[in-house]
Amino acid sequence: DESAERSEMIKAQVQRETERKKLSRPEFLASLNVSVSLTPINSSSDPSVYLRAFELLNKTNQFNTTGKRWLPAEAEQYFAEGGVFYALSVADRFTSYGLVGVLCVKHSQIDQFVMSCRVVGLDVELAAVAKLVALMRQTENAPITALSIETDANHLSRSIWTNCGFLLAGDQYVLPTGVASVPMPAHITFAEA
Repeated sequence: DESAERSEMIKAQVQRETERKKLSRPEFLASLNVSVSLTPINSSSDPSVYLRAFELLNKTNQFNTTGKRWLPAEAEQYFAEGGVFYALSVADRFTSYGLVGVLCVKHSQIDQFVMSCRVVGLDVELAAVAKLVALMRQTENAPITALSIETDANHLSRSIWTNCGFLLAGDQYVLPTGVASVPMPAHITFAEA
């Protein structure tokens, strides 16, 4: 099944790249009909979603805001302390990419964001943060903080927080209480998970 899905994704990528060459970037992105969803993971009890999220956290390098690797016991402790992994899934009119990203959130802090390189360039990372901030603002009236630690490999993720309106404050990024939302890219729609 995985090989068949990979073959379909490669075919879709060839079609997408052919179309990309014919259109401007805004026209191309608008033509994709990109849809994203965030699924909260509060425990390891749903192995199909949890295991893929855990795998992404431990193998993603280029779009990984901290470079942290997780042990199963650390994830369980994170959940026990009120932490949530938000699984990011993406589809466009060519293909479903499946679960391609994870945002680790505890209280009013985004501890880590990892995302597969296969969706870089679609602005889905901006949409994920916009949706996450909207969810957090429903329950958190405090500043939202986000961690970023530079590694040798994580060049792709270094600007995510500033691109979303967070301000650097010491060793973390902060979205002040007065900022109610992060702009959602116009070409992306949110599907309910």
